[in-house]
Amino acid sequence: MSQDQANVPRLAGRYAVCDEIAAGGTATVHFGRLLGQGFARTVAIKRLHPAYARDPQFTGMFLDEARLAARIRHPNVCSILDVVTVDDVPCLVLDYVHGEPLAKLIHAAVQIDETVPYDVAAGIVCGMLHGLHEAHEATDEQGEPLHIIHRDVSPQNVLVGTDGVPRVVDFGLAKAVGRLQNTAEGQLKGKLGYMAPEQFALAEIDRRVDVYSAAVVLWESLTGQFLFDRSAPSSLMHQILEGEVRPPSAVAPDIPAELDEVCLRGLSRNPSDRFETAHDMAVAIESAVVLPSPREIGAWVERVAGDVLRERARVLARIEAEHPSAPSLSPPRTPSPAQEGRGRVALSIGIASIVVAIVLLLAFWPPAAPAPAVSETPAGTAVLPEASAPLAHSPPDVPAKTAPDASTDASTDASTDPSTEAPADIAPESLPAAPSAGDPRRGRPGCTP
Repeated sequence: MSQDQANVPRLAGRYAVCDEIAAGGTATVHFGRLLGQGFARTVAIKRLHPAYARDPQFTGMFLDEARLAARIRHPNVCSILDVVTVDDVPCLVLDYVHGEPLAKLIHAAVQIDETVPYDVAAGIVCGMLHGLHEAHEATDEQGEPLHIIHRDVSPQNVLVGTDGVPRVVDFGLAKAVGRLQNTAEGQLKGKLGYMAPEQFALAEIDRRVDVYSAAVVLWESLTGQFLFDRSAPSSLMHQILEGEVRPPSAVAPDIPAELDEVCLRGLSRNPSDRFETAHDMAVAIESAVVLPSPREIGAWVERVAGDVLRERARVLARIEAEHPSAPSLSPPRTPSPAQEGRGRVALSIGIASIVVAIVLLLAFWPPAAPAPAVSETPAGTAVLPEASAPLAHSPPDVPAKTAPDASTDASTDASTDPSTEAPADIAPESLPAAPSAGDPRRGRPGCTP
């Protein structure tokens, strides 16, 4: 198949399935566009490989990922938005995150002769732990605990965005009580190098296996090396069960002793010696080191993975230009001549009804009482009785008094309302500057508390 044919989008319901982002052992992730009426949204579409899609066990596991993740709502867990089918193959629709898996970021740092700055590594793992704790605490519709265990915590399953937020992905191997597709006891699940010792005993496990795996992720993020030699699976299992575990500072001397302690406690072979919960380990990390802001973590991601992310952004811009939003559901309608005629008739009837109502109101309105007569006698003239009226005990003639002049100049003080001034525009606050360069020997950016 040519590259042009591979980039031809396929439709899955409301979604356009576009270029490939990444491919894993069981699934491929593509750019996708949710095409709604008057809007569009970029998503990631995770498509099960056709060979696995024919296996009911894998299909059930794949769909369980959607069911489990749908119960988890947290900023540090990648949300699953929908489940669709493309060519009879199930697909998960996820939030698109512009970033890279932690595994690729660690590798990219090693390629430029660096390791992940210890505060950045601590911040990423701390966010991952908060997301895991939310999964561990998830409940069903009746509020009953689901007892979700990820069982596959690794750098490959932690996606770090340029927004500086780490997100746990891939709950497809998770084990939960009451799930539709049960993980068989006696069957190993997860990447061997990140599995807790008790998982090799094929016994019942709890959330502390995820705490152990998170500690392995922290150790490898701090050092840029694998915790154990992975040249042979049998040797790897022996090291996990009995091998020496060195503190991260044995490889990277500038790591604080407090962070060493957190990492080694999480790596305890006895589950009872570890942190009880992922939340407890996250709190311990927050107490051990001043964590960078998401902006600082995002800046580091862009620095070590800039070339890949810029190329992906160009592909994304092309896809968004090729798949804009669908037309609006209710476009403007031009009324037909018949509709316009009916409108004019209705208007005429309405006006006539108003006129009739006014006429009837005036006809039946009760008349007002007559106003008292107003004397038109000019001021200053005496008022005498009429000639026909009898005079009784008429007093002697007295001169009539002259009434005072009733015409008076009236003046009204004109007062004006105060004018209201519009508030001045508020200037937006400027963003803080990018972190300064730190230790040039290890390439660690500065961290602003």
